[in-house]
Amino acid sequence: MNDSTSDTIKVDTARLPLLLRELRLPTIAALWQSFTERADREGWPAARLLATLAELELAERDQRRIQRHLVEARLPPGKTLDSFDFAAVPMLSRAMWPRSPPATDGSIEAARSCCSARVARESRISALPSVMP
Repeated sequence: MNDSTSDTIKVDTARLPLLLRELRLPTIAALWQSFTERADREGWPAARLLATLAELELAERDQRRIQRHLVEARLPPGKTLDSFDFAAVPMLSRAMWPRSPPATDGSIEAARSCCSARVARESRISALPSVMP
């Protein structure tokens, strides 16, 4: 884009919440104002701001998906892998499921990795509703 083209593009921030809702980006819609203010204060490049908002949207979607899968699994409250009787199902091994989520360092990428591991583990659990007491 040349300078004359970029000068003619006007950002209408009043329309942004509507656009984000239309694009079904609720996390970005909720957080964009605080993050753009922070980006302006700290001099972030546009790519860093966009990447941060996109990572937060993905992490929130992962969390909502995990919650949805847990509700759909209809597991009894308090049911965990630690209480599952693997002896009742000899073709399953406790070693197939990690005891705890991977260690995290607090970053978005670590959170996404943890969420993915949890979703995979929960989906394996929900595939076994008939053998769970």
